[in-house]
Amino acid sequence: MKNLTFHIVGLTHNDVKGHEVEYAKEAEGRTICLVPDDANTFDMLAVKAYDKQLLIGYVSALEGEDVRALIIARKERNLRAIEDFHRMEREV
Repeated sequence: MKNLTFHIVGLTHNDVKGHEVEYAKEAEGRTICLVPDDANTFDMLAVKAYDKQLLIGYVSALEGEDVRALIIARKERNLRAIEDFHRMEREV
């Protein structure tokens, strides 16, 4: 298996806004759900990152295409990954 490493951006603009530092400390090891954002008119390759019901941010624009390709290749609607704020990766 290979690892796909990606970065989550936008914590300061979404559901954890205002407590992103505390969130990052507590979220280590949680499973996040990556979902293509097909309604995003600014970025056709955007991928949202959710921790349960919380929108925590987006996969970095530079890595969104790779994450989307993996979701499509697996014929899934989303992808689950383990949260590691030092290193976000998904075994593939």
